[in-house]
Amino acid sequence: MERLHIMPQNIVKENGVEQRGKRAKFWFEFLNRDDGRWLFKHNSLNNTCEDIGEILYYEICRQVGLPCAEYHLASFVENGVEVHGVITKDYNPKKYVEISGATLLIGYRNFIYDNENGREIGIKNTLQSYELALKNLQQNNADIIIDDSCMMQLKKMCLIDYLTGQMDRHAYNVTFLLDENNRLIPTQIYDNGNCFRFNRSTKYLQTMAEQSSQTKKPYGLLENLFKRSAPMLGVSTCTICDEYNQASGAWTMIPKEGMLKTFEDELALLMLQNPELQSFFINKIYGENLVEKACEKAGLGENEAFLKADAQFIFTKRVERLRKLLQKHTENYLQEEEGRAK
Repeated sequence: MERLHIMPQNIVKENGVEQRGKRAKFWFEFLNRDDGRWLFKHNSLNNTCEDIGEILYYEICRQVGLPCAEYHLASFVENGVEVHGVITKDYNPKKYVEISGATLLIGYRNFIYDNENGREIGIKNTLQSYELALKNLQQNNADIIIDDSCMMQLKKMCLIDYLTGQMDRHAYNVTFLLDENNRLIPTQIYDNGNCFRFNRSTKYLQTMAEQSSQTKKPYGLLENLFKRSAPMLGVSTCTICDEYNQASGAWTMIPKEGMLKTFEDELALLMLQNPELQSFFINKIYGENLVEKACEKAGLGENEAFLKADAQFIFTKRVERLRKLLQKHTENYLQEEEGRAK
């Protein structure tokens, strides 16, 4: 794989560092280029493959027409040591007001508490909660414009998160912008490296691939691993144990066990009820070689063959699983309609 080697003499680094997230990162601009700010994100934590995950997720989104922050593999020499990572363009170059998903959900929870006699609704990182929070925001702020495309992008993102095994869509990895026309829009999708289990170390992934190849059921270990894990952004049922400490401002998010089947059923039902989302899945995803094309664009070679194989297995397995669930729910719906007609 080729990386863009960023030389200190060719960039201007901003003072300070980006504080959000666990990985070290810094903002910079290229000299003699007029393409705005870029963020360099280190990949030094546990020697994982998250940088490759960022690229694959971005390339999959490009193929299906879903707005995603632009990512490129890169390296930077720091204190005489070459550090691998990715660079990504600023998703908010016009400096619009940013509202994180966490801020939106907490604000909705507080509004209900203040205006409905102290009713406590909790904070749930789900599509249903975002829809309620956005409706509440619009109803109580007449100047803010929120159209259907806002929620549709979140629903499509949730679908891609499931298919890629993206396990890090907590409420701080969802952000909205308030533009100059007071229109609330989701940002480009960002921070996607925790997909296909690429947040594990390279050694771990290689070992798991070798062990799987020696069993009667290739990829059985990987399949069992993914059977236990639902995406962090749920549909209507919360898939994480979320605890928000108002005093400290800390939000602990731990995945719940055994939530995948519930999530899959709710996602299939959501697609059944939403023609645009269903069309997105059938016409843009099902039957397409999205992962293979993404791996080709990312330049994965022989040394990364095991990563490509893992990603293809996970994506293909989940696409087929969701197709069968959608078919089952469609048949059940038609039977119910037929019964009511009698």
